[in-house]
This record gives sequence, C-alpha cells and structure tokens, in this order.
Amino acid sequence: MMTERKSRDSGPPDGGPTPPDVNRATAEPSGAAPPSATGTRPGRGQVRGRGRPRRNLSPKYQPLRIRQWREKLGLTQTQLGERMGKHAGLISRLECGITPYNQAHVEALVTALGIEIHQLFTGPPSTEDQQIHEVLARLADPARKRQMLGVIRALVPEAA
Repeated sequence: MMTERKSRDSGPPDGGPTPPDVNRATAEPSGAAPPSATGTRPGRGQVRGRGRPRRNLSPKYQPLRIRQWREKLGLTQTQLGERMGKHAGLISRLECGITPYNQAHVEALVTALGIEIHQLFTGPPSTEDQQIHEVLARLADPARKRQMLGVIRALVPEAA
C-alpha cells in the first residue's frame, strides 16, 4: 500500500493554510532570520559549514610550537613559508592543528627556524631559562658548575 508524502510547502501538519508572515522551515515569524543567517561565526570547536566539528589532531600527534618559535624570531607566516618553500596557508594550518604534520614538515620547520627537532616540541625557552643557561655557559670552572648545579637542585623540590 503506497502512501503519499506531503511536501514541505504543504502547510502546517493540521492541514490548514500557513499564515503568510510565518517562515515554513522554522515556524518563526518571517521577520526573524534563521540562526545560520545572523552573521555570527561559530567559535573554536563548534559546528561549522557542513555540520562537521572542527578537525583536531589525533592523539598520536604531539602539538608543535610553531607559532611560539615564529613569533620569537619575529617572522610572519609568509616569511616562514618562504624559508620552507611552502605557502603561508600551510603554516597557518600546521599552527592551528588542522593539517597533521609529517617528517618533511618537521625537517623543513627545523631548518627554517634554525632550531633542533626537540625544541620544536618544547617551545622556545623563557627569558629566565635563557638567562640561567647563559650564566652556566659562562662558568668555565667545572667545580663551580657542579656547585651551581647543587644550589639549583636545592632550590627545586623533587617531583613526587
């Protein structure tokens, strides 16, 4: 037995006529805009465009500290892209975690930023860390370095 399907424009479910000032799709007054037409853009992690949530990297990818290194070196995304031989759009997508990185990306980033691979994952040192390393590097006497290391260890509590 076949049943006829009503079209969307057939009116309200009770079969009566739809008033002219009501939007049939949302059953709201026609003066009110549907939520998608309000001009607001979804924020981070909210549903966008085609109903898919914002893509995040899978847990197997450890986040890179590209933006921190780029800003520390005073580079724009375009400048970093030029150093890598890539487009600025790729740099943006890597920084945001939209595009997963691969070995070629990591190698190009390390070369372009002039850093070691582990630094890409840990980020640039803070100014305090940098000052500590500079002071320890200036100590030429190994005995004085051991003494300074003992003082630092005494100040830092052991991790539980």
